[in-house]
Amino acid sequence: MTHRRRLLLSACAAGLGMGLLLGGACSREESGSSDVPAEALSSVNDKCPMCKKAVNVDVATQMFDESEVGFCSDECSGQWSRLEDRRFGHDVQQSFLDAVLSDN
Repeated sequence: MTHRRRLLLSACAAGLGMGLLLGGACSREESGSSDVPAEALSSVNDKCPMCKKAVNVDVATQMFDESEVGFCSDECSGQWSRLEDRRFGHDVQQSFLDAVLSDN
């Protein structure tokens, strides 16, 4: 196995691990009225990349690779920020964002 392939697999495994650790950590209650029309969102996503709940327009967005990313809660936004400090954090963030964008 090549070094690059091992590195990619490690990043994927780290992303999966972070998803399992952080994915269920959001304590925001989901309500039926939280769905916001896509036109009202300034973010590229309509689902939170951390827990896949609906984006809350009252929560500040964060910039990621020249795109605004929205979150369902301040807690999820904070978890996203903490990922940047981890090894392969950018790759994990990208995989979380890709997952919710592919669901849109």
